This record gives sequence, C-alpha cells and structure tokens, in this order.
Amino acid sequence: MTRSWSLPWPLQWLAAALAALRYTSGFRTPGRILLASGAALLGLSGVGILFGGSGGQQLWVLALHAALLLCGLLIGERMFVW
Repeated sequence: MTRSWSLPWPLQWLAAALAALRYTSGFRTPGRILLASGAALLGLSGVGILFGGSGGQQLWVLALHAALLLCGLLIGERMFVW
C-alpha cells in the first residue's frame, strides 16, 4: 500500500464497524450516514488505487465493493445497491 493511501483504510473499517453497531442498535439514520461515509472513502481510495496501486490492492478494493453491495442487499438499503 502506498503511503498516501494508508490513512483511508482504517477509517473505512472504523466507519463500517460503527455503522454496523448503529444498525444493530436500531439507529438506522446514523448507521446509514456512517456507512455512506465509509463507502465514499472506499470509492475515492479505489479511484486512487486504480491508477497507482498494485494488483493486490485492486483486488481488495473489488472485494470490499462486493461486500458493500452484499451489505446493502442484506439491510435493504437501495443507496448501497445502486
């Protein structure tokens, strides 16, 4: 992982974990906001990795986008499936 893209990864995982906690405790709107912020970071870092990352990093971004799609399907949020 390049030095300039090392910060978004922990922030993405933190946003996903906090969103999961919010959803399971019944606070859907804050969970949706946290998950959307993590998805935005994933998209931005994915664009950066697309142009300057290794094959392994590109594979991780693809897998995380697939996980985001699966989460959107499981919780029934159109925003994350769209």
